[in-house]
Amino acid sequence: MKLFKINSLVMFVIAIMLSCTSVFAADQYSNKNLYIELSEPRDATEADRQLSEALRTTLLADSKLVGVLNIRHYQGKVAISGSVTSVGMIYRVVELTKDLPGVHSVNVTNLDT
Repeated sequence: MKLFKINSLVMFVIAIMLSCTSVFAADQYSNKNLYIELSEPRDATEADRQLSEALRTTLLADSKLVGVLNIRHYQGKVAISGSVTSVGMIYRVVELTKDLPGVHSVNVTNLDT
């Protein structure tokens, strides 16, 4: 009986862990200088999908950007984390992102050099 209780507890913990996993689906893109992990919510709208495409295309097209970016967005709020090689690149990422249609805010507090 004790074994059954332990197994039940383990299954319960696993179920809780699985239910707490991210509700974002991530896609990975790269060019020779930039690696991007782009996440959008699983219940993404058409506007979210268009924003994903615009983010990916815009950032990968800029050959001056060098680094690793993890980008999460939902309803026009974009959060960018990761690392780039200079502070100027952080400003460049913000500038490119905020100019996209549908972007309401850009958070780069977790983007490092």
